[in-house]
Amino acid sequence: MSNGISRRQLLGGAAAAVGGAFGAPFLNLGRFRLFAGSPQEYTARCVDLVQDSLVIDMLGLTTLNSEVRARWGADFSGITDADVAEFRESEID
Repeated sequence: MSNGISRRQLLGGAAAAVGGAFGAPFLNLGRFRLFAGSPQEYTARCVDLVQDSLVIDMLGLTTLNSEVRARWGADFSGITDADVAEFRESEID
């Protein structure tokens, strides 16, 4: 009877260590890298929050129609009551 490690235990431990070394980068642990070039990681909670949120940029253009934009003017002084009613009916809030 030997007090040391058996060959089977040694090989099993070595295989587990090699498997762990190669498998460790694939463990996600609830953190995600969203952009390939960025080292920034985000939690699953953060990713879920953004995916479940509706975000509307109210500083952006309200129309991409160049004729309508020209009629409204840069300061929106040419916007009509019908245009305002159309926005209200769109239910954007």
